[in-house]
Amino acid sequence: MKQEDSALDRGLTWDSRYDDLGDHVVLTFRLETGADRKDTAYLFARILSTSCAVRLCEETDEIRRRRGAKVVEVDDKCVVLAFPVANITGQIVDLLLASYVDLNTEIYAVLELEDLVLPSTLISAFERAPFGRRLLTSYGRPRRPLVIGVVKPSQGLAPSAHVELAVEAFRGGCDVVKDDENLLPADLENPLPERVSRLAPRIRTLREKLQRPLMYVVNIHSDVDAERYCRYLDEAGSALPPLFGALVSPMLGLPYLRLLRRATSVPLFCHSTGIGLFVSGAFRISRRAYIKLLRLTGIDALIHAPPFANGWQCSPELAAQLRTWCAEPMHDLPEILLTFGGGLGPTNYKHIRRILGTSEFGYLVGGSIFAHPRGPAAGAKSLNEAIDEAESRNYQ
Repeated sequence: MKQEDSALDRGLTWDSRYDDLGDHVVLTFRLETGADRKDTAYLFARILSTSCAVRLCEETDEIRRRRGAKVVEVDDKCVVLAFPVANITGQIVDLLLASYVDLNTEIYAVLELEDLVLPSTLISAFERAPFGRRLLTSYGRPRRPLVIGVVKPSQGLAPSAHVELAVEAFRGGCDVVKDDENLLPADLENPLPERVSRLAPRIRTLREKLQRPLMYVVNIHSDVDAERYCRYLDEAGSALPPLFGALVSPMLGLPYLRLLRRATSVPLFCHSTGIGLFVSGAFRISRRAYIKLLRLTGIDALIHAPPFANGWQCSPELAAQLRTWCAEPMHDLPEILLTFGGGLGPTNYKHIRRILGTSEFGYLVGGSIFAHPRGPAAGAKSLNEAIDEAESRNYQ
């Protein structure tokens, strides 16, 4: 892009003679606006880095060269800005601040952060999931998805009943069983410490009997105690691979998810509840960029709505893209395990399997297992039989 002559914008244009991609974070925005697109791009560059809508008298060209956001490209769809790594400092919140244009939406109809590219030196400052897609090899079985059962109804069950349902699901063939997102960790009728303490010896016994790893994922959604719950799960399920994982939500905030990763080594499953805070509205983040941010927090698995029913925010095209984005190279960050959940059962598996072209994903089922007329063990067995049949007939 040609250097601008305007004093207002001088020093905010990318110049490959002086600017190095290895020293910048590159953000690509999809922009819909009735205003002049180039003027809008420079406005964003000014307010998101060194200054505001005007140029300050103390804001020298040298400051802009070192710390100003640079306009890399403007076309009829997108605006590309580059931010010096000094503006980010290895913080998730810095990435969010750089991408969030807090302006009256009359300036733009839609502003979507489509993608972000970080230099490897900056990526190394963020977190790494201890498992990611390796959950398949750590807990699953060859050439099959990771089968996850969701205990329902989570709210209202006593700990003893909750644990028995989980154990039955394991016996029927679930690799992982988890709390429903509605079961709060401090639920007075079924508090987290009690169900975990009851589950730990049962899971150990089942592991020995079935001769394979099993894991229970505990909902730790809490404003103030999630870190303490994570450390508790580490202690309660000390084993390799761990007996327990943790269910988190983007409603807690991405910087907080990063803190939870630092507080625990157990697998973190990010639920779809709360994703709308990021991917909808006049200002939003694409699912591709959202997945990249999740990976920087150290999340192991993303739970997403499935691509088969009206009302769910997914489509066959998006499902295939999600699989690609979860495995997209990001320096040495592990791939994240894509998991579909919501209304799934034995009859849905073939459809999703065909869309993805692989069995390497998580398959999360609630009602079809726990509403089975002969109980959760029969429900999980029926699901596994349907998966085995689909794999043997169509995909091997």
